[in-house]
Amino acid sequence: MKVKKKNTIENLFLQTWLKPITKQGLLAKLGSANLHTLMGLASFIDKKGFCYPSLSILGKTIGISQSSTVSRRIKKLEKITFQGEPIIIVKREKIKIKNGKFHFSNNKYFINTKVISIFNSTQAISNCRKGQMENFQKARLKTSRGMSFLTTGKGTNKL
Repeated sequence: MKVKKKNTIENLFLQTWLKPITKQGLLAKLGSANLHTLMGLASFIDKKGFCYPSLSILGKTIGISQSSTVSRRIKKLEKITFQGEPIIIVKREKIKIKNGKFHFSNNKYFINTKVISIFNSTQAISNCRKGQMENFQKARLKTSRGMSFLTTGKGTNKL
């Protein structure tokens, strides 16, 4: 069976909404492992919040080789809610094969778009982001020059 490869758009960005993450405590509620899994899952998201990676592909994306570990992480994410709604909803389906037997197909995921969504970059956004990154790099360079005593051994290191 030949798998049809989907066309992907290279300049899509994930955006996490600041208010849920910081002001409403979602980051603390998620914890690092769940956030890691959610970001990996979100890297496959479409405009409507759906994604369809296999456990194996999701595992490769987040650096976990055991599908059972990925599955446990997904189950934990399913239990986490934001404003009374789940962070993710998972639809598990069985496909009937020969002899009346079934096997599981890839899970279908819905990610709560009140927390994470995607947007497509326009040229104006790309130029704005480029300018922001240039300003960030300049500020970082200034800061690192001002803190050179930390690496050169000059002065005292009282932090």
